[in-house]
Amino acid sequence: MVFKDLEGLAREKNAAVILVTHNEEAAARAARVFHMQDGTLIEADSLVKGVMR
Repeated sequence: MVFKDLEGLAREKNAAVILVTHNEEAAARAARVFHMQDGTLIEADSLVKGVMR
């Protein structure tokens, strides 16, 4: 319910939602996902089995 409300509000206001979580199901709802590796943010698309491309 909360995620659905946040998605609707973000769309309505043309804004971003930043969600910090360890929950993979919650992260799967996002348009873009970043991971933290050694203190650096890395976009998930740049990861191959946990290694930066």
